[in-house]
Amino acid sequence: VKADIESVPRHYSKFVIHAVDFEKLSNLLVGFIDKDGLCLGIRILKWINFSEMNAQVLTPISLEELERAVELRFGRIRVLESGE
Repeated sequence: VKADIESVPRHYSKFVIHAVDFEKLSNLLVGFIDKDGLCLGIRILKWINFSEMNAQVLTPISLEELERAVELRFGRIRVLESGE
């Protein structure tokens, strides 16, 4: 799967404030994107700390492969570890 890569950076208004309920991010599916825009795989996000740039994800892949990711793309589906 190849992610959409634009030749120009995405622009977001610096005057818009988005509130995030961090509890709703738990068990969210996320995709890890490499430098070529390819999705390395989908993972389950357990928690994230934006200020420390740290997250815990459930994934079967190795740390070496995971380190190739340059972007974390948030999905819209929540999944429990049991698959429900």
